[in-house]
Amino acid sequence: PTCDGKTIVFCTSKADRPDSAEEIADMLNKVGTATIARPYHKDLSQHDREKALADFTNGVITVLVVTSALSVGFDTDGVKRVIFYGVPSTLNTWVQVAGRCARRPHEKGDIHVFWTFKDFNIFSFYYGNIERNVHREDVATAQERVLTNAKNMFRLYSTCGCYRRWLATFYGVELVDGDYGECSNCKQGA
Repeated sequence: PTCDGKTIVFCTSKADRPDSAEEIADMLNKVGTATIARPYHKDLSQHDREKALADFTNGVITVLVVTSALSVGFDTDGVKRVIFYGVPSTLNTWVQVAGRCARRPHEKGDIHVFWTFKDFNIFSFYYGNIERNVHREDVATAQERVLTNAKNMFRLYSTCGCYRRWLATFYGVELVDGDYGECSNCKQGA
């Protein structure tokens, strides 16, 4: 298969699940005769992460399958699409990953979101494991943050209007004509 430009696929799991970075990269590579995708997550060796990122940046591979742990902090040009396979843990993570697409002025790109209600179960996992990960006095604050993140992600994913307008309103940014109208909802006449 060929791909017009680079694609970042975001997923919530590294390995050992059908929707993991490893499995998605393997599936994409089985579709064609050439390696087009590589996983990029924190359990890879430093060498493997650097090689995957260098190959993606240099066009050797066209798809990088990332998890939230490593979805920020790298910069590469030519990303034409970002695909979210599942739900990131925070809206800021979503914005950081989506922001990798079409970064230059007047550059066009696409963002696709694939999710089910089941994907929101990840927030139950986060909520249930808070006590292991934070100090006792911070548990209530951390629980509130998890619930707020779940609500924000659900509001974004379930909006029927323009995603850009929703995000601009959420972050208090004023849009001007031309700053909206290109999202999948807008293209479908929302």
